[in-house]
Amino acid sequence: MSLQAQETSQPIVATPVPDANGLIKRSGVIPDKIPLQPNIPTDPNAAVWERNPHKAFSIAKAKQKPMLLLFTAQWNTICQDLSSEVISSKTFNSYAKKNLVLCYLDYPRDPLEIPDALRKLKEKFKVSGLPVLLFFDPNGHVIHQTTGYHSGRPVDYFNNLKTVTDAQLVEISQKRKTLKTRGYREWENHKGQKFFAQFVQRNGTSVTLKSAAGEKWQVEIKTLSPKDQAYTQSFPSNVNREENKAH
Repeated sequence: MSLQAQETSQPIVATPVPDANGLIKRSGVIPDKIPLQPNIPTDPNAAVWERNPHKAFSIAKAKQKPMLLLFTAQWNTICQDLSSEVISSKTFNSYAKKNLVLCYLDYPRDPLEIPDALRKLKEKFKVSGLPVLLFFDPNGHVIHQTTGYHSGRPVDYFNNLKTVTDAQLVEISQKRKTLKTRGYREWENHKGQKFFAQFVQRNGTSVTLKSAAGEKWQVEIKTLSPKDQAYTQSFPSNVNREENKAH
């Protein structure tokens, strides 16, 4: 299996997602590199691994995709086996790039050297031992946990991962169909990044959108794609679509 991990790519962030400096970034413990060896950072087919769980959760919510959060360690041989046999494979990267948002947390060997931010995340999700892979729905709820890895059984591990995420993808697809009947649609910004939301209202320079989770986003119209800029102009300025539906 050839490695498809990506180290230096900038994370993809949808327009309404704030570039939040969450507790991982503030603590200064973002790892310098993804714990996968060897590394091919220029591979265009590589899935992007976020290093900040707060940003990853925001992306998953905006894109309405499941998220995988990997608790791992470069010094741990089982973690290394998981990386080289599963996470580095073309099969995993092809599937993950299309369907998932990925994030990893790299833990030092010495427990006394674990920063408080990482320690708190381990405690919050009751993680014991490494590696641990948590599966989240787009709203940030844990739907499954996989602990450990049996070396030499990458197909079993990937198939189990795919079974869990495929079920979540079906659920998300059904929810999207329902939301589309209520005016939700896929939007795109000027960088080609897509997100799922409902138009609420606009003024001269910005538009208010509502996420599938019910959050309101304020987005500058000029940051949207030309097609979506034209779409927003089809609505009267300062008219709230939600309020009109209520009457």
